[in-house]
Amino acid sequence: PDHIGIILSPYPNVHLEKWTIVDGPPLACPPWNNREVYFIYYACASDCSPYNFSLTLKVPETHRGPLLTIAVAGHFLHGENQRSLRFKNFLSQFPPWSVVTPWTSSYTSWEY
Repeated sequence: PDHIGIILSPYPNVHLEKWTIVDGPPLACPPWNNREVYFIYYACASDCSPYNFSLTLKVPETHRGPLLTIAVAGHFLHGENQRSLRFKNFLSQFPPWSVVTPWTSSYTSWEY
């Protein structure tokens, strides 16, 4: 996708200490379910390259279970992946007087 939103949410008592995205401590968003939340937005124009970064989590020795939720939403705003044949057929059903601004999105999440 040419536009990607990445949401990171450490579990309670787990903290995102640093990342390689920018210098300095990560800036948290408003909390969600008593958990820290961090948002990364990546956009590119035509020759998209992989977006690589690393995270350092501070985890209590007594912690058991998952550490982090990672969610990724990708949006195809340009190019051949923007509209599938099925999506084009759906869009053709709108009346000519309507203004439609479509794009294709995908979403997935993981627990680590």
